[in-house]
Amino acid sequence: GWFHRLWAEQKKWLDKTVPESKAEWRIIVTHFPPYWGKKDWMELAPKHEIDAIITGHRHSQSMHCKDDMVAKIWGEDKDSTEMNDFLDPTAWIVSGGGGGITSEHIPDPAGNDDQYGFVDMTVTKKELTFEALSHKGMLRKTMVVKHSYSHGGINEVPGQSTTPKPETTTEAKKTTKKSTAKHSKRRHEEQIAA
Repeated sequence: GWFHRLWAEQKKWLDKTVPESKAEWRIIVTHFPPYWGKKDWMELAPKHEIDAIITGHRHSQSMHCKDDMVAKIWGEDKDSTEMNDFLDPTAWIVSGGGGGITSEHIPDPAGNDDQYGFVDMTVTKKELTFEALSHKGMLRKTMVVKHSYSHGGINEVPGQSTTPKPETTTEAKKTTKKSTAKHSKRRHEEQIAA
């Protein structure tokens, strides 16, 4: 149907547009959380080095990044087996906002819950900071995302080298092996003569 055609067009657009990006961060904002279309997101996130996916749809806040505790996405569902780490190192955020009268659970009048609410995001060159605030303005969670992808060498990623490795051609390998073999043979002959 219409939605699947639109989604196919958007994936082609990502394939064309993202490789041209020179940005420090690659952030996608879309309606549905990435556990809808999970198979596609599990392919797209590493392919395009997506740092974060910000979504809505559910009127219940949730956020996950690679350093968080691994837990069930649907914690209230005893039969659920889906875990929140399926996109690591890509972070994902469900803002929980939205209008209407529906929510995942009954909101606490004092705001001590994750129903509705909103997310504040701070962007710097080195990190993204997300703060989940309840519908009464209470800070519910803070999540800090550091670079996991270099985006073609734009970002420094701890534990990853940004220096390209020198190429070794087959001819260079052959020459090195021949030189080493000649040197070893000569040294062996010198030891016998002594």
